[in-house]
Amino acid sequence: MLYHRGRRGLEVRAADEEARALGVEVGMPLAEARLRVPALRAAADRPRERMRALRRLAVRARRFSPWVALDGEDGLLVEVGASLRLFGGAEALLRAARAEMERAGWRVRAAIASRPRAASLWARFGPGGVLAEEEEERLKALPLTALGLAPELEAELRRLGLRRLGDLAALPRSSLRRRFGGELAARLEDLFGAEARHLPPPLPETAPLLLRHRLPEPTRASPVLERYLRLLLEELAGRLAAKGEGALRCELRLETAGGRTRTLRLELLRPVRDAAWLQRLLLLRLERERGGEEAEVEALALRVPRTAPLPPRQESFAENGCGAREEEALARLLERLRSRLGAERVLRLEPCARFRPEEAVRMRPADGGRSEQLWFAPAPRPLRLLARPVELQAVAAVPDGPPRLLVIRGRRLRVVAAFGPERLLAPWWEEVPARGRDYWRLRVEEGWELWVYREGFYGDGARPRWWCHGSFDGALPIAGRRPEERAAPGGVRKLEPPAAAVGAGEGEGTRRRWG
Repeated sequence: MLYHRGRRGLEVRAADEEARALGVEVGMPLAEARLRVPALRAAADRPRERMRALRRLAVRARRFSPWVALDGEDGLLVEVGASLRLFGGAEALLRAARAEMERAGWRVRAAIASRPRAASLWARFGPGGVLAEEEEERLKALPLTALGLAPELEAELRRLGLRRLGDLAALPRSSLRRRFGGELAARLEDLFGAEARHLPPPLPETAPLLLRHRLPEPTRASPVLERYLRLLLEELAGRLAAKGEGALRCELRLETAGGRTRTLRLELLRPVRDAAWLQRLLLLRLERERGGEEAEVEALALRVPRTAPLPPRQESFAENGCGAREEEALARLLERLRSRLGAERVLRLEPCARFRPEEAVRMRPADGGRSEQLWFAPAPRPLRLLARPVELQAVAAVPDGPPRLLVIRGRRLRVVAAFGPERLLAPWWEEVPARGRDYWRLRVEEGWELWVYREGFYGDGARPRWWCHGSFDGALPIAGRRPEERAAPGGVRKLEPPAAAVGAGEGEGTRRRWG
């Protein structure tokens, strides 16, 4: 049995079949387990050693398939679809795999199923073996714990009377996603869907590249360190070129006097084997993380735990006119910024399918990937919005027509041109739909172009309210700002509560303008 430090102190991390038969359960306090089984043999869980042992086990699993991936912290996923005919079927392959692991001193629980998630759960929570006939029905009989949900979510599902996977599978995915979030629905889709959508990356087939140079004498001089680093990187580039690969992750270890080490980790957006470029990125990372008095360096070690294929590139006129060089320039810019500032500080905007414009954009790490969502708007919108919309008064010729006069914080603005409206309605599936909005692009006499919306419609029960949401030219006619003043990045953060009520005038009909 293994134990670790959990929320309630020392808890059982893993138990074998004999311990479980005597009443020991995973998650149980260690003291309670010793009370139930006084002769219990317990050892502290060491995650690093366990992960190293699991990777050694993955090397043996490559005898049955080239695609081997980690499944959590205590399992492996092996794609054996193309290997079944070589071993005489699923049953024969499973017997051969168990015998191979037993020869290495391992006791394993193994299963074969049509989907990775199904095989993982059947090996852990089922009897194991080949899951072929009535696969879904047998999976639906597994307990709710098999999904590995958060304790709070699992407790809430149990309060609703859901005990097994079949109880969840009978419910509509849309209802589960709306009430409990997308994680639960995604796990059910991986288990019962037509095909697996979330697969872990396979483990690299070879050991990580490791290069090391010992300096003639300890030094802290930057030119000397840069020269030996360049030698390491040039040797690395030669090895990568021989394999047709590029580095995706590099770790530079500085071994200093006194046996201390310092490691710099570099994550790359694309495979790279350019020694000069890798040196520049590592030096930027070293400059960013340098602090205090530098110790003398005795040796440099370079480790490349992750690589990817990098085919030869044609340098000729045929490349002109395509976007390859532009994409490479963008990737290099992002890599420089991530090395100097940190990956968590280099972000990009990504569109979201949301009803409200203030929620239609989110921040994502700038990793060079493309967004799955498309930028789309039926009408022009400001690049920046106010952090909080400012309430205003609006006077229109007809209730649903464009405003003719705006009053913002006691300031009267006469509208000379109006474009719109752009009508936004709340999604029909929301239990309590939000009020709809009509957005107008208004140009006032002072020259400002404001983005104004009416929240609610006449005749829907509540009185509509008018708000200023942004400006197309950056000028803000609030809080005494002049037209030449621009909004600060991120919008206005501190605004006084508006004192004006909402009103709409009546008059002769006007012609609606669209833009």
